[in-house]
Amino acid sequence: MTEVPWDMVGRLALAGALGAAIGLERECHGHPAGLRTHILVCLGAGLATLVSVEVGAQYAPHADPGRIASQIVAGIGFLGAGAIVREGASIRGLTTAASIWATAMLGLAVGASQRTAVLATVVAALMLVVLWWLHVLEGGLARRGKRTRDLNVRLDAAPGSIQDLVACLAERRVDLRALQVERTEGAAEQLLHLRIGLPPGLGAEPLLAALADLRSLRSASLE
Repeated sequence: MTEVPWDMVGRLALAGALGAAIGLERECHGHPAGLRTHILVCLGAGLATLVSVEVGAQYAPHADPGRIASQIVAGIGFLGAGAIVREGASIRGLTTAASIWATAMLGLAVGASQRTAVLATVVAALMLVVLWWLHVLEGGLARRGKRTRDLNVRLDAAPGSIQDLVACLAERRVDLRALQVERTEGAAEQLLHLRIGLPPGLGAEPLLAALADLRSLRSASLE
């Protein structure tokens, strides 16, 4: 009867736990590659590395245990590229793609040896700090770097006019912090009072020029 390699089973369990920790953070922030994806990536990389080490030990010196690991490093990039999405002028998913690649490296380290498994645990903790705490810090710095202004806009009371305005602001990375809508007499137009944060490099004139392209716009002023 074959003896159960409990040390390998334990390391695979560790790989699944580390992948779950990273994936849960991505899931909480609503990213497409979340809990299950990161668990499977870390488990798969860990298993492939364990098999590579085992084959290398059994068939040495004719087998090269590093070949499978090198293929993991190269191949995981195709999966990470699938998480990158282009939306207009912006690109989303770069951080998730990087987390998928780094999670595969965690699995590789766990499968390589017990010493590198300990190192992978430390790196996973650092990854959570980067993904969670620095995300909060980055958002605070971004909001602080944006200049707060009051934008008053008159729009035709047409369906989708407010959505077009919000989309125009979002495309230029303008932070919408407050929105109040007033309907005028006859409901032919609507007056919007917006509290916005202008990103660095975007002045009042370029923003007003962009808003002038909206078909439903009647007037706009920035205070």
